[in-house]
Amino acid sequence: MSMYNEGRVTLICELSHNANGSFERSIAMVEAAADAGADAIKVQVRTIPDDLPDPDKRKVVPWTGEEMSYAEYRQLCEYTPQQLSDLADLTRGLGMRFGASCWGMNAVDTLCDAVTDGPDFFKAASASMTDLELIEEMSIRAWDRGIPLLLSSGGCELGDIEGAVQSCVAGCDLWLAQCTAEYPCRPEHLDIGVIDTMRELYPDLLIGLSNHGVSVAPIVGAVALGARWVELHFTLDRSLPGTDHAASFEPSGVRKVRSYVDTMMAALGDGTKRVHPAEAATMAKLRRVS
Repeated sequence: MSMYNEGRVTLICELSHNANGSFERSIAMVEAAADAGADAIKVQVRTIPDDLPDPDKRKVVPWTGEEMSYAEYRQLCEYTPQQLSDLADLTRGLGMRFGASCWGMNAVDTLCDAVTDGPDFFKAASASMTDLELIEEMSIRAWDRGIPLLLSSGGCELGDIEGAVQSCVAGCDLWLAQCTAEYPCRPEHLDIGVIDTMRELYPDLLIGLSNHGVSVAPIVGAVALGARWVELHFTLDRSLPGTDHAASFEPSGVRKVRSYVDTMMAALGDGTKRVHPAEAATMAKLRRVS
């Protein structure tokens, strides 16, 4: 099963740390995403504390109120290798693909070793777009496995994007997303018009939208502009305490996105102006001059 099928937008649900440290909730999220029409599940893999910019800073855990170091907090949100394996098996069993944003070299190894036959895709998160060594390594692994590498462009200028693209090994299947690193993102900051720019600059890449907004309309607009993959942060309940819940879609929202983008893809057609048979009766009744 390919990650991308012509004529259908690939819809990826990012679990982020919206499970609030609960593996049981993670399982429920995967099952709910599949039921809502997602094509893939993405998680995040970090090696703690190596992949953190400031592991010793203090952090209050949103769902417990407990104060601890940032490293300890992030560790609460991490999956063990066995949990990664179990989530991948569940995801694939439900007909979806499984991958992750890897935040360091060791995280890449952890993911590849934990998941049977390796992941179905890698992703470089927006904050990793300037980590060219990491991106190059992920591109090599992706090329070797015949899977895509997804690049997210939040907080990046065009020069940052070009640097990341150029660091990838030739022949790697690259997917590039317009993204704004604001949680939740205001509609006027989504800049979905950049999708046109990306398609012009990188005609050989699959262009998409990594979305942090909470409205369906811009996503449909992005598809109309040429986005062929969409990543959403996903939660079972947007009112839960935690960093990303408010910037995420619930199952009902994902179901709506699936329906609307499928309708948009059907409505776009193939660019050919044609007379449909369904028009014949109308023209026969109303056209005065043939």
